[in-house]
Amino acid sequence: MVRIEINGIPSTKNCTYKAQMSCPQGLFVANDCFSWHKKTATKYDANTVVITSSRTVSTLSIANNVAFGGEQTTSLADYYDCK
Repeated sequence: MVRIEINGIPSTKNCTYKAQMSCPQGLFVANDCFSWHKKTATKYDANTVVITSSRTVSTLSIANNVAFGGEQTTSLADYYDCK
C-alpha cells in the first residue's frame, strides 16, 4: 500500500529516496493526481509519496456562445521506500 504525505518530508526516518515525479496537467482534480502518484510510485518500488508542491489552474473558454471551464491540478512529489 502506498501512502500520501503532504508535509514535504517523510514522517518515517528510515526511508530511501527513489524518484521525483510531476502529475500530468491533464488530470482535473487533486484526487486524480494523488491516485496517479500512488500508481506511479509502485513502478519505482516506493511505498510513500510526499507531495512537495501543488498548483491548481482555472480555465475558461467560450465557443459558439457556450462557456467551458474547469480546474487543472498538478503536483510535484518525491517517492520513498520507507521501512
